[in-house]
Amino acid sequence: MKKTVLSLISIIPVFFSNFAFGLQFEIIDKQGKVLFLQDLSKIENTDVGAITFKALHQAQASGVIKDFNADESGVASIENISNDLEVLSDDEMRAWGWCFSIDQRIPETLPAKTKLTGQEKKLIWFYGFAHYIHGEWVSQCESHPKLAFYKTI
Repeated sequence: MKKTVLSLISIIPVFFSNFAFGLQFEIIDKQGKVLFLQDLSKIENTDVGAITFKALHQAQASGVIKDFNADESGVASIENISNDLEVLSDDEMRAWGWCFSIDQRIPETLPAKTKLTGQEKKLIWFYGFAHYIHGEWVSQCESHPKLAFYKTI
């Protein structure tokens, strides 16, 4: 019995080290509507930019998304929802654009510089804004109220 338990314990790390976990990839528009949702597998040793570019091409090929402008460094537009500037007053504005979160956290790195380990569960792209007020950027990637549970890391 002891020998069997030790044998099982010795093979468990080998099994899990070779297993690539799946990742749920989601795109949410500026109203909070899901445009695209897909479960991806084998995402270890890549970055957010590469996996996003691949997923967008797959979505376009399948007809789910008709139009996008993106590369591995970022997303400029999806379905004609593109970067925009909203001037609120002489000293306040919002710069709108596509942001991403990984497991409910918003990294402060570009997609191509954000490495994925294979342990992540959910990658979401959403339309958010950076807030500029009184000569200072006070926030980045604030999201639609339906998505307000994300935290910047």
